[in-house]
Amino acid sequence: MNMKNKDNILAEIVKKTKLHFFRSVFKNYHASSLSLGESMILEVIEYLERPSINDLVKFLYMSQPNVSYRINVLQEKGYVTKNKSVEDARITHIILTDKYFSYKRKKNELTARVLRNVENKLDEKEREYLYENLDLVNRELEKELREFLR
Repeated sequence: MNMKNKDNILAEIVKKTKLHFFRSVFKNYHASSLSLGESMILEVIEYLERPSINDLVKFLYMSQPNVSYRINVLQEKGYVTKNKSVEDARITHIILTDKYFSYKRKKNELTARVLRNVENKLDEKEREYLYENLDLVNRELEKELREFLR
């Protein structure tokens, strides 16, 4: 691997997975009934793990009526449910449904297939090393994202 590729390998991986994601969203637009914006909101909901409507308003820099409308559309399409907080009935959490996770599995087929292909080319020690390093990258990305979101 030359130095240029080494410096940009993560960017290249992200670019290729995003391209696959966008293509799958557009290719399956009618089958999934999701727009690109709805797909992105679902990704945010998954990342934020059971966010409230207010959490989404803050994260997406959108108005509360706009977020509520989009959540209602996603609920009508069967990708999310709304759950009132037991502690505070004014708070509604957004929960992803099995329909979303089925959509996500289909969307993530490429990365799962690529990882299986890579695993098949490595011995046990190399696979362990690969996952340790991928976990390190993941933790660093998480740290950077948390800083960005503050």
